Amino acid sequence: MTRIGIIGIGGFAQRHLASIQECGEKGLCHLEAAVIRSTEKYVAALADLKKTWPDLRVYLTLDEMIKAEGDGLDLVTIPTGIPSHREYAVACLNRGYHVLCEKPAAGTIEDVLAMIEAQEKSGKILAIGFQHMFTPSIQRIKKIAINGDLGKLISLTSTARWKRTSMYYNRNSWAGCLEDEGSFVFDSPIQNATAHYLQNLLYLAGPTRYESALPVTIYGENYHAQNIESADTQYIRCTTAEGVSLSFAVTHATEEVDGPYLECLFEKGRITWSKDNGACTVYDGEGKILETFDNGDSPLFRSVFDDTLQAMKENRKPLSHIGNAYQHTVCINYLYKASEGIWDIPDEYLGHNEVTEEPYLGYSENLAISSEEENTVIKGIDEAMKSMYEKGGQSFFEAGLPWARKGKTLDVSLK
Repeated sequence: MTRIGIIGIGGFAQRHLASIQECGEKGLCHLEAAVIRSTEKYVAALADLKKTWPDLRVYLTLDEMIKAEGDGLDLVTIPTGIPSHREYAVACLNRGYHVLCEKPAAGTIEDVLAMIEAQEKSGKILAIGFQHMFTPSIQRIKKIAINGDLGKLISLTSTARWKRTSMYYNRNSWAGCLEDEGSFVFDSPIQNATAHYLQNLLYLAGPTRYESALPVTIYGENYHAQNIESADTQYIRCTTAEGVSLSFAVTHATEEVDGPYLECLFEKGRITWSKDNGACTVYDGEGKILETFDNGDSPLFRSVFDDTLQAMKENRKPLSHIGNAYQHTVCINYLYKASEGIWDIPDEYLGHNEVTEEPYLGYSENLAISSEEENTVIKGIDEAMKSMYEKGGQSFFEAGLPWARKGKTLDVSLK
């Protein structure tokens, strides 16, 4: 039976706890310990945990848990904020624990390299929570790409418009920030809420089932409509060593929650994908439908957890290992360099609406709505981004939007 420790029990940690509980009901694992920095804040949640795991041991810090538990843990899960990923993952690996860390891997390339070094020295698993890679739809597209069923992969184009209001940026100390307490975060749509969908592009362009593609060039644009330090509207275009073009446009400054959508263009056909349960349609070169599929009733959030446990048992890398998440961090870091700034969208192009309901799914803690909360929207952004996608993945600048600025294309001299 796998003995598990967890760092934090609020927010997205609820997803980890649900997976641990389902695994525990099968007799495969047991939650032994938890780090809860503020037990006063989580009195009710801790009481609920004790009903399931009455012998759960609680610590205020990770150091306390490591010293007290010693060899008594096999796996530690880290569903914490981006700024803490490197510190917590390295400490757990150095102690000899396997690690499942929430996405994205970390804030900077240097952070991820330090995590990779600790993983290699320890010989333990370091999995990253990019669970969308495991879905049947993405795995089926990956198989088509690897097998060459539609010929060579030419491009992957994606877009998303996910409404996020000022409430979203007030939820913690690093939301919407470039750094927090000396650690770079680069919090933004592509780094956080829609990180999975850039990861999907990188993964689908990789040469084997266990590999993501490393870009050789990256072009980027960053903007903000909200009063934040980082970006809420972004565009990135990458090219891989094999010549595949990857593009992703996303904004939080919208009235809508729509997408993401993905189009995979091959020499002999194309595949369309949408987040609506991963609904896919495969077309041949003449537009004839060859196949349709979706994710069915596949458990999304448990997949990365199940694979991590199985990888521990089989002494192999998990599918979403640190080496498969490194490329995402490379993209984020070079996106900010290529944009040469985070550009303000002038007031004349913005609209402001009152927030009347809490619109975010996936958070267990209610966010209080005050009269100061508002939704800042870029006028015309929805139709503009639909057109950008339909035209093969244009950037905001290429689409001729009056507030947009041209970014740079940078060589990525990394291996």
